[in-house]
Amino acid sequence: MIWVEVAALIVAIAAAVFAAVQAGEARRARTEARAARAEAAESEAAAATAAAAARADAIAAARERNAIERRQADALEATAAIQARANRETVEWTQLRGRGSQFRVENTGRATATDARLVPINARGIFDPLDKGPRSVAPGEALGFIAQGTAGGDPEYAIEWTNPDGTEGRTTHTAS
Repeated sequence: MIWVEVAALIVAIAAAVFAAVQAGEARRARTEARAARAEAAESEAAAATAAAAARADAIAAARERNAIERRQADALEATAAIQARANRETVEWTQLRGRGSQFRVENTGRATATDARLVPINARGIFDPLDKGPRSVAPGEALGFIAQGTAGGDPEYAIEWTNPDGTEGRTTHTAS
């Protein structure tokens, strides 16, 4: 009978050892499953953080592109305005000295001045030898005149004209 008791004891010990091993494996499996879930959650959080950072970077890049495009558009508009002013047909006058009291003012601009006339400011008079009165002066053409100042000073005069756009122009010169 002892043998039966010893065998029962051995079977009980084996069953206890087997149960302990299975419990340890179950704990290890649960621990591994928790670690895997934690790792998956951490990976998902990292992916979400990376996606959010990528969206923020894309938004910042889009804003920078918009700012650059705005600056480029502003620069193009400014360049176009400068070119428009440079290409605009204008009347400009350059005084040329002749002999003695003889003078000429040349239209050095890019447009024809209509109704151009000389007006004395500080001069005894302006004598137009051709006495044509107001006339059109194309680019490269000139008005010739004789002028004498008052009290020994240099004569001052104005040129008045109408621009191609219908606006009035006026500039003053000292004949010297």
